[in-house]
Amino acid sequence: MESMLLDIQLTNYITAFIQSFVCLCIYLLEPVAVLRNMPIVAEGYFKHL
Repeated sequence: MESMLLDIQLTNYITAFIQSFVCLCIYLLEPVAVLRNMPIVAEGYFKHL
């Protein structure tokens, strides 16, 4: 019984860890994606001027 409870806690911990890791990756990669798209956005903007 106790080991089952431990497994559940461990699973919850791992799930939380993975979620926070994914959030961190998205948080770190978002500015990179924005910067990569910047020339395209700037080009489109200057064509409108």
